[in-house]
Amino acid sequence: MESKIIKALVVLGVPGVALGVFYLVLRQFNFQFETIAPTETAVIAVIFLLMVGGITFYAIHRWAPERRIQESEGGAQSTAHDRPDVRVKATWGIPTGMGRNVNSVLFIDIQNHSDQIFFFNSLYLELSKGKTMVPRVDAFDRPVPGPTKIDPGSSLNVALDFLEITGAALEAGDLTIQRVVIRDQIDRVFYSSTEDMQIAIHNMKMWQKKA
Repeated sequence: MESKIIKALVVLGVPGVALGVFYLVLRQFNFQFETIAPTETAVIAVIFLLMVGGITFYAIHRWAPERRIQESEGGAQSTAHDRPDVRVKATWGIPTGMGRNVNSVLFIDIQNHSDQIFFFNSLYLELSKGKTMVPRVDAFDRPVPGPTKIDPGSSLNVALDFLEITGAALEAGDLTIQRVVIRDQIDRVFYSSTEDMQIAIHNMKMWQKKA
């Protein structure tokens, strides 16, 4: 009989097990509620429920799945495990075979190294003194890509007129380009390295001296 009671209560989870254990303990004392006053019976019932509730509360918090939140500039973000492996590369180069007369280009390569589709949303340049620049057209007068899906193992390439963007940064207040910033469609932020940008600017200046 007792085993049937326990099996029935186990279905209820932790509260059922706690209830069953206390019930069996109480039976060992051959306790009869009808032998005590109603007020005392109510007190015992409340204590019994509090004990069951306490065990349930402890079990829920003791064995609950652990949640780790990654903090970033934008506040609480997804865990590092969920964040896609997207890399932003910035290099200097000289284009060939294009119609417009552009002779110095900042190549931006947005690479999706993760196993999930990356939903690219926007691109801008981070300047010195906390300023930003949003390019509207690329080096060949084509619109800079807007929201785009980048498949796993694929990349999105953008070429900007290096002389044009560095000149615009200088005109805006003697500013310099620090790095490339991209955002996805849920506003996560990805950056190129400042070292890559410094190398690209240095290569452009060296090429200008030789030209």
